[in-house]
Amino acid sequence: MITIDTEVLSLRSTKIVLVVGALVICGLAFANYQQYGAMADARRWLIDEEKEVEEAEAQLKSRLDLAEREEAMEKALQSMERMVPPRPGESEIISDIQSWADDAGIGFISIRFADRIDDEQYVQMPLELSFEGHYTDMLDLTRYLIEADRAFRIEELRMGSAQGSPPVLSISVRCSVFFATDE
Repeated sequence: MITIDTEVLSLRSTKIVLVVGALVICGLAFANYQQYGAMADARRWLIDEEKEVEEAEAQLKSRLDLAEREEAMEKALQSMERMVPPRPGESEIISDIQSWADDAGIGFISIRFADRIDDEQYVQMPLELSFEGHYTDMLDLTRYLIEADRAFRIEELRMGSAQGSPPVLSISVRCSVFFATDE
């Protein structure tokens, strides 16, 4: 008959249990380490994704802002295109100045077009205008020039006594208007 020494068996089973327990603990520690590393990677990925979402939101907001400003920008462009039209329009200039002079109550005497000055994007047309009238009428005419749909740049405004009546002034205005080049 075989006899089993229970002490040896008990010592052996204790060693096996300890080794298996140690292996289980090591396995759990390794799994925990792997899980911690995966969680750290996931946090970094989440932070990167949040940054990308913030950047996308900023781009979207910027584009929405541009879309909202598009109408205002379109109106401003149309206004500027009226201020610097694609053609000289000398007859329109003369007609407008005559109309403004009439509205201001000032006498329109003459207009003289000087040589044009070419620039890259526009052409400047210097003008010399002569009027006769009162000081307040000249102020009204100046306001019409400044508020015109077309760009007028007043370079010089001279006043002197007109021949004959002392309250009437002789007014000379040197200014420029512009039109776009064909580019």
